[in-house]
Amino acid sequence: MRKTPLRKSLLTYSAALLYFSLGLIFGTIGPLVALFQIIGYATGETGWVGGSFYLGTFVAAAVAYFRLRRNLKFYYDLSIILMCVGLSFLTIGKDISLYILGLFLYGFGLGTVEVTITILSNIFKDVEAFNTLIRVPLPFAALAAPHIFKLFEEVWNFFYIFPLILLLVSFLLSYFSRIEENLRKNENISNGFNTRVLLLMVAMFAYTIIEQGTSSWLPTFFLGKGLALVNANEIVSYFWMTFAVSRVMFIALVRKMGGMKTLIFLAIVSFTFSLLSLYITEAETSMLCWMITGAAIAPMFPLIIANAAVSGEIRDVSLVYGIGMLGPSIAVPLIGKLAEYIGIQYAMILIPSSALTILLTTYIIRSIEK
Repeated sequence: MRKTPLRKSLLTYSAALLYFSLGLIFGTIGPLVALFQIIGYATGETGWVGGSFYLGTFVAAAVAYFRLRRNLKFYYDLSIILMCVGLSFLTIGKDISLYILGLFLYGFGLGTVEVTITILSNIFKDVEAFNTLIRVPLPFAALAAPHIFKLFEEVWNFFYIFPLILLLVSFLLSYFSRIEENLRKNENISNGFNTRVLLLMVAMFAYTIIEQGTSSWLPTFFLGKGLALVNANEIVSYFWMTFAVSRVMFIALVRKMGGMKTLIFLAIVSFTFSLLSLYITEAETSMLCWMITGAAIAPMFPLIIANAAVSGEIRDVSLVYGIGMLGPSIAVPLIGKLAEYIGIQYAMILIPSSALTILLTTYIIRSIEK
């Protein structure tokens, strides 16, 4: 069977739609955390709303590392179905245990999707461009999600019907793409850890802490500054707005500067402004700093994962992605627990610390590759 442009396009549309659906989930994790706190759940407990999602992605990446060798397209499709099952739990009730279980299953499916689609991207001419392009819809959906979510008020569990429908359409598009796999690349097995992969793992670990530590706890952070829940949730959408615009704009910059130079520059910016945002008392100025932080981190994920996919080895991608997803599965609940003792402002010091980690790791990688 030939890999026709139409079949490649169907896979591209499927992945883009999947990431749009994912953006709707990302954009509501922060509001969900704040909402469950208002309902009466402890801050530490609500941290597992986001933490379970990332724990699921980590487990999936671990399974992919040890077991996944071929039939990547089949597992990509199967994982979309598992994501649908996870979302189904979110639609049937408002108990926090349903959300923890549902987001774990959703995350497990997403973890397999990330590994398989990243390796499958080798059928495209420009791997970095493909990996960036399919993820462009995510921040736009995350931007809109808090605004749509608040319209549901007492029936907010019904909001998740929309990303569920989008996932089903994504599955159909992928199913009819029926692309062939390059099994020679898919069956490559990494000979073990090497310095570059190890550093990419650390960078991804730090990146996911910034992204989800921020989006999960930003509403709580601004509730502490005296903002109403509605206004605090809107700030998350502003964060995703700059994230969305930046991911589109930086495609050209990456091609001009190169991936590692761009990552170093972005790490410096994100470290500076995330640190400032914690210690600025005015809510408006702090919000601006968080928006700049969002713009700075937006291109990081595609750049890191694309660098891991260069070898075409499943284990490299699984390691980088899996260890990365372990970051927020630990950090999101940890921020919540720390906030109970030292306050959310000081608990979120993990964000600039992670940006500094990305700066150091990418600088070392660039030094090695010179």
